[in-house]
Amino acid sequence: MSTCKTLDLEVVKKKRIEAIRGQILSKLRMAKEPESEIDGDGQKIPDDMLSLYNSTVELSEEMKMKPVSVQAEDEDYFGKEVYKFVIRQ
Repeated sequence: MSTCKTLDLEVVKKKRIEAIRGQILSKLRMAKEPESEIDGDGQKIPDDMLSLYNSTVELSEEMKMKPVSVQAEDEDYFGKEVYKFVIRQ
């Protein structure tokens, strides 16, 4: 015989999402969400950009496959020494 209403978690979740959305828009100093510039499927990605992305992904996968020695890791971690030579003529 409680007089309290039951808590609907779905409503709480939606209100929390709206509050976070409002905080983000406030931080960005925007009154409302920006409208989407593209409709439907979206814009076509240029072939040269897609090719660059694919080559980067392939290189990253190749780097993962190569075993890295402990010495090479140490050399990459610490700074390199640079020497300057002044040559007088």
